[in-house]
Amino acid sequence: MDEGLISYSGSSQFEILGAASAADSEGLVRFALGSTGETAGIILRHQSNGNMYLARYDGAGGFEVMYRSGGWTVVGKVPFSLPANSYYWLRFRIVGSNIYLRAWADGTAE
Repeated sequence: MDEGLISYSGSSQFEILGAASAADSEGLVRFALGSTGETAGIILRHQSNGNMYLARYDGAGGFEVMYRSGGWTVVGKVPFSLPANSYYWLRFRIVGSNIYLRAWADGTAE
């Protein structure tokens, strides 16, 4: 398991932790936003050509799953309100062609 702490005040900061070695993958991240307009997420199935899947809070009241192949395509989106300065967990899984996304407040059950 790889771990990291990211504190960044710019935009479009991606950190890749570890190397992908399987088609099925899962990531878990704990995060907090400094303001409601910020984004935070996790990348799975990152390929050397830059293609990837991304699950993130979009900074506009929703979680979305996106795929990048040249440009970004939103695969799915659900509404979700996140207050600033509160910790949340985000679990993102890809199993075959199925994508799973869960988010919950820190200190509560998944």
